[in-house]
Amino acid sequence: MVAKLTVTRPNNFSGAARLMPVWLDGFKLGSIANNSVGEFVVREGIRQVSVSMGWWASQPLAISFRDGDQVDLRADINPHAGPFAIFFAPKSVFRLSRLPPVIRPTC
Repeated sequence: MVAKLTVTRPNNFSGAARLMPVWLDGFKLGSIANNSVGEFVVREGIRQVSVSMGWWASQPLAISFRDGDQVDLRADINPHAGPFAIFFAPKSVFRLSRLPPVIRPTC
């Protein structure tokens, strides 16, 4: 039983030349480039999803995946992290947020 996870990384100058790894329960699912979308297949259950770049990361986001689910996330720089977060709160530099469900045609 599987679900689909999509992570969108918008265009951003900061870290543009680097890949952003996507993590599921501490294991690397893959990486996404700047201004691109990563699509991953995940197993059912409550999972912890996060992104990182070097020693900077997002806080893990707990998501319940069910068979056939489509979960869309956006990974970007956290605007509330502040300039010193890169030194004193490296796990809050990136923000991972859930996007509203997209209504897809059933043709």
